[in-house]
Amino acid sequence: MLHDFQKLLTSFEGYGLTQDQDNPYMVTLEIESLPVYVCYLEESDLVLVQCAVGVFPEGGDAASRERLLSYLLYGNNLFSLTSGATLGYDPERLLFTLQIAWPLANLVQGDAFENFIFNFLETAGSWMALLSNAESMRLPEAAQTSMPEHLMLRV
Repeated sequence: MLHDFQKLLTSFEGYGLTQDQDNPYMVTLEIESLPVYVCYLEESDLVLVQCAVGVFPEGGDAASRERLLSYLLYGNNLFSLTSGATLGYDPERLLFTLQIAWPLANLVQGDAFENFIFNFLETAGSWMALLSNAESMRLPEAAQTSMPEHLMLRV
């Protein structure tokens, strides 16, 4: 299966593809100056993709932090604003991250992998925009919890 994973990556050779020296199953893609980490998990036959979407804001009051974290949890709930991905927090780098795992078998046909990566990046871009203006985040009314169609993952 490593061969199938490496074959997928050929479509991204023009995007600053960097192979991890210690792990043949991990690469970094640089797409529009954004490092995107792609890893093949052999045991589960999944491709894991991750990128940073924001920095935990320094300072600010407790209410602002609570509002920010509540919004992140809301977006994660039932993947309502993450297109099937999951938001996370990297405490070592103080970064919010977005990551998704997908079966390798579903990514090997035609342009499926490219579509998967670019749809993931569209969702990441939405979160980057939201997190860059965290002060304005407000939870929607309970009646407005359906997933916006433009944020749904398409493969």
